[in-house]
Amino acid sequence: MASVIELGRQRHESTVRSVDPSLYRQSLVYRVTETQAESTAAGLISAAAPATVTVNGITLYPYTLTMTREAAKSWVGEYVYRAFEYPQVGEIEIELDTDGGTARFTQARSHLGDYVASGVAPSFGGLLNVTENGVEGIDAEVAAFNFTYHATFTGAALTQAYLLTVAALTKTINSATWHGFAAGTVFFRGVGGRIRKSATEVTLAFRFRFEPIDSARTDANGISLPDRSGHDVLHYSSQHSIDAPSGRLTQKATAAHIDRVYEFSAFSAFGFSSSPWL
Repeated sequence: MASVIELGRQRHESTVRSVDPSLYRQSLVYRVTETQAESTAAGLISAAAPATVTVNGITLYPYTLTMTREAAKSWVGEYVYRAFEYPQVGEIEIELDTDGGTARFTQARSHLGDYVASGVAPSFGGLLNVTENGVEGIDAEVAAFNFTYHATFTGAALTQAYLLTVAALTKTINSATWHGFAAGTVFFRGVGGRIRKSATEVTLAFRFRFEPIDSARTDANGISLPDRSGHDVLHYSSQHSIDAPSGRLTQKATAAHIDRVYEFSAFSAFGFSSSPWL
């Protein structure tokens, strides 16, 4: 029958503990015998190890468990405890930036004017970068709020089935209000991290981008546009026409089009128990 014994403890104290007591660390070393399965040995160590240890009044919590095989049926496990400067299981830290992104525009939001040295300047009605071959458009920066959830799980919770569910949500949009964000405004960019089989806790980075609803408005051509998800694509079709004031051949927008290129998904499948936003 498998058994576990504690071999010893090793303490590592911060040389600047009065400034940063979170640098305290303690290692507990255990030996497990009479089992070939690493998962069984790790489970016995986790059950035997204390929930916390205290060093000079600082409470330390389980951080990592490293397993090493000694023999066919013998394992040594080092359980490292640290003060929690890291999220605990079920907690989420938010990393964010508002640098935004870029998008291609073929139509200006509003047309401000046309100017020429002499005569009458042709008007394109806000179409951008018009050439003989059509409307090429321009790349311009757009508002976007990028944020990352650093979410901590127990190692056992990160099953293959859960990770496949998360993978299926990648590059999709929230289909319903989620964590205070309106439906259609949050794009899930993907998740990253490293998972060690024997780890008791694992932190993964879930990356998102928020783009607000583009509210209903009338564009520079007098076309009425409805509310639009910032992740849906607005583009225009145009045709050649004669600009009456200048008498020149120009391009004129004939219609606006809104198309959806990303699938909508239920973000409740992430399984976050509550919103981390205040």
